Amino acid sequence: MTQWWLVFLGGGLGSLVRFAMARWLAQPGPHFPWATFWTNLISCAVLGVLAGLRLKGILQPNAQYLLMTGFCGGFSTFSTLSLEAWSLLEQQHLTLALLYLLLSVVLGVLMIFCGIKAVMMV
Repeated sequence: MTQWWLVFLGGGLGSLVRFAMARWLAQPGPHFPWATFWTNLISCAVLGVLAGLRLKGILQPNAQYLLMTGFCGGFSTFSTLSLEAWSLLEQQHLTLALLYLLLSVVLGVLMIFCGIKAVMMV
């Protein structure tokens, strides 16, 4: 049962940080969705570092539930990314929508890679 509470707590904290980022980086109009973009990249970098720590045997299982599943799950915003891409498409901003999706996925995977590599080099 402890694992459930750790995921719940981490998810709530991640969601609060995501909400703060959205408020901090908010911009009106049909612009590039920077808040979600940066939130997802930061979450990928954090998850990469945590995955590296797990691979090294440093991150304990309870910390994995709290930080990887909970915090990063609550902090990252794939559903919001998808909605914003759809909104850009509806507004006929095809190039911006495709750029947003491509950069988000490619740079997200790159951030995971960099996070793991950074931990493995230490």
